[in-house]
Amino acid sequence: MDKETAEAYQFFSSFRGYYIMSKALHTAIEALELVPGVRREVADIGDMKYLRDSLFAIYPEIVKAEREAEAKLRAIREGDD
Repeated sequence: MDKETAEAYQFFSSFRGYYIMSKALHTAIEALELVPGVRREVADIGDMKYLRDSLFAIYPEIVKAEREAEAKLRAIREGDD
């Protein structure tokens, strides 16, 4: 294995690599789900969801937490009006 490939594997195995893969899968799934009709690659979306949910599940949890925090802030701000 050459040095660049070894470094890529090392990065992939790090927490940052895990986060990036999780984010990439999550973002790609969201984009692919917007494709209309017969052009939507349902099998690819399913496979990507399987990988995300089984191996790279952190990013959806981060998004969920951000949305919940934003909703709480909105509720607080609306209560101040």
